[in-house]
Amino acid sequence: MNQERYEKNLEFVQITARYNRYLASSIEKFLGNRVLDVGCGTGNLTRLIHNRFVVGIDCTERYLFQFRMRLKGVEAFLVDIQDRQALNQIERLKFDTVLCSNVLEHIEDDMLALRNMHDILVEGGRLVLLVPSWKSLYGSLDRTNLHFRRYCKSGLIRKIENAGFRVDHISYLNFPGIIWWLLHSKILKSRFTGQSEAGLIDILVPMVKLVDKLFSKWIGLTLVVVARRYKA
Repeated sequence: MNQERYEKNLEFVQITARYNRYLASSIEKFLGNRVLDVGCGTGNLTRLIHNRFVVGIDCTERYLFQFRMRLKGVEAFLVDIQDRQALNQIERLKFDTVLCSNVLEHIEDDMLALRNMHDILVEGGRLVLLVPSWKSLYGSLDRTNLHFRRYCKSGLIRKIENAGFRVDHISYLNFPGIIWWLLHSKILKSRFTGQSEAGLIDILVPMVKLVDKLFSKWIGLTLVVVARRYKA
């Protein structure tokens, strides 16, 4: 049942096309020329990365099937980021960027995943990481979305540094989304989000952008961290 609700919420993510474009535009400046999209899913964000060599990996075959149908010519592999041995098949591609957008919270051993992201990068390569922020917001939608956790800034930085990275950039996105998440996940205890809500969120994206310009240093529903792999 939880898997069914999770996949229903994935449809919600696919519908919010304008918000996905906002995410893509927010991180574009951090992306290098050779990008590995970890947990690419059906390609909602991958398809918005232009003028770069991009490869997707995911641990779910049916998502990769949709990915390949939507993104003709973009390589995608059935690989779990927790499986270091499986990553050997793509390490030869020498990625200068690992993009991990709203995936790390789904991984029980997130430290193992971060270490593997570090190891797959070339020296000087970047990790571009987006995760749900504010532990206190964890609620029904997180459980339905199969989230093990939400993150606080200090705790996430410690994990990233312990994985071997040095943090270059920290910011937040979607401050208004905190109110929406608090209402639906903590107060109403919703278990899925519908198409009408997705449409409303997409309509409000210009307002979200405007508010984020004021608050992105301090607060938002999504935490963005950019970190670099350096020699020890």
